[in-house]
Amino acid sequence: MLELCSLSVEYGGVPAVKQVSLSVPKGCCAAFIGPNGCGKSTLLKAAAHLIKPAEGTVLLDGEDSSRWNNRRIARTLAYLPQQFSAPGDYTVRKLVEFGRTPFLSFGQRLQKRDLGIIDWAIHEMNLDGFQERQVASLSGGERQRVWIAMRLAQQPRLLLLDEPTTYLDIAAQYETLRLVRKLNRETGLTVLTVLHDLNQAARFSDIIFAMREGRMEGTGTPEEMITAPMVRSVFGIDGVVTSDPVTGMPMFVPEK
Repeated sequence: MLELCSLSVEYGGVPAVKQVSLSVPKGCCAAFIGPNGCGKSTLLKAAAHLIKPAEGTVLLDGEDSSRWNNRRIARTLAYLPQQFSAPGDYTVRKLVEFGRTPFLSFGQRLQKRDLGIIDWAIHEMNLDGFQERQVASLSGGERQRVWIAMRLAQQPRLLLLDEPTTYLDIAAQYETLRLVRKLNRETGLTVLTVLHDLNQAARFSDIIFAMREGRMEGTGTPEEMITAPMVRSVFGIDGVVTSDPVTGMPMFVPEK
């Protein structure tokens, strides 16, 4: 679904991402891990065509997407940044409706098919009872589900999420990730997300990409990536890896 080929990104001539290559297969749920400032969010923005790489290529469905127009990109992928804000008087439904914008001509009204897709996105994010609530009145976890619902209304085949659990309490974090994983499994939606919690990355991902200082440190399954040597190499912290008693996936426990 997504391939980054020798991608490099610079800010003011200073390298932020250096010759990164990776592949996210269709229907996969993948996650970036790595310390702050290592280039995870920058790489996600480059994949979303929000930053022009200094060199390298972004392939979507095997095509060089630098030749695509914005409408075609928006019909293929959806990107959710770390922080988002909306006018305080917007209702949940009104905000989710904006996800249909790439499919409408100028001045065109929402059609029956659009309304059905909006209903579906709201339902998938467990927001049926919130449709007429103002977004500003919602909790952090509820607002995050609204933003994801808006992106789902685009009907993307690739969903890019930059730290979707930031500022959420633990219950909201797991609810958000469970809903995204459910969509991935039931609809085949390809997902690439940036996560800070290693154990969440292990539980909700098929593939993990580890980054350090702008470069790819390793790629593999959770079992291959959540190991004491890899965590030490990427984060500089020692610990032990045990088995998650709920899922059986690897679980990292830092030393004192």
